[in-house]
Amino acid sequence: QAVTASNYDAWGNALEWRIKTLDESSLVLVLKEIVNVYATGLARIKGQADRMTSRSYTSDQRLFREEMVEYTSYQDARGAAIGAYDAWGNVLHQMITRRDEVGTVLEVKEITNTYSGQNALKSLADTSLIKSFTIDGITLRSEQFIDYRSYTDAGGTLINGYDNYGNAIGQRITEYDGSHTVIGYKEIVNGYAAGIWALK
Repeated sequence: QAVTASNYDAWGNALEWRIKTLDESSLVLVLKEIVNVYATGLARIKGQADRMTSRSYTSDQRLFREEMVEYTSYQDARGAAIGAYDAWGNVLHQMITRRDEVGTVLEVKEITNTYSGQNALKSLADTSLIKSFTIDGITLRSEQFIDYRSYTDAGGTLINGYDNYGNAIGQRITEYDGSHTVIGYKEIVNGYAAGIWALK
């Protein structure tokens, strides 16, 4: 890949990015253009975008996908207002809309992350809740709750959430339908070889 940043604002934020995916002959296979929007001076100072729009093009410059990510505040289950970012700059809430080449909405998702303790300092989420909606962005189709926190499995073995390098070890994933009925559950445990492979 070849990545180019341009159009920096006064706070050093790159407002535009171009990412080229190349083949072995350095011919462009896919071109992605990304535009970041910072709505306020405070957002610019912190480098926290309010909106990111990416457009992907084929080698002959035909648009085939557009994705818009909006980093927005929300209300938690208790009705408390939660910002789009926490005090350490971790993304707490985002809305993602994907469209095809003619602007037809293909997918709408909402992602809410939580962080705590040392994991917050390392930008390692405790949990992620991913909601998928119909193309109107209103009707809930499904939910997926991912828990990265350490736990003890059925055999009594402690499964850590992350290793010392920030790699996810244990994940518990609960899937729900649009009425919040559980339709699936799985546990994923990843293993990493010592040394350079864990660092990657």
